[in-house]
Amino acid sequence: MRIGELSRLTGASVRSLRHYEQKGLIFSERQENGYRSFENAMVQRVKTIQLFLGLGLNTDQIKEIIDCKYGNQNAEHNEFCEELYQKYEEKRNEINVQIQHLKQVKERLEEKMNEFHRHEGK
Repeated sequence: MRIGELSRLTGASVRSLRHYEQKGLIFSERQENGYRSFENAMVQRVKTIQLFLGLGLNTDQIKEIIDCKYGNQNAEHNEFCEELYQKYEEKRNEINVQIQHLKQVKERLEEKMNEFHRHEGK
């Protein structure tokens, strides 16, 4: 399939798909006319990339995960990859820090709102 169809099937822009290819996240073959030709399996791969982007991972982190999950042909690593687990754990820890920060910001906002309501009631 050509890049426009891959874009339509995944919702990713053509520009994003070119970027993913440049980063080594997806692959295509060049046809004689110079057009990219993607295998059908790239649809699911792009959706996986989008999922990871939605989780806040960057393309370099996603590349490591994809290489770990799909690139390692060692049988004992096909089902589980230690590096993949570590990336998930790092991201979870980062999210926990962000949650704590957001809770603190929320508390400060609520304090200011309460002060506003107390002042308004006088």
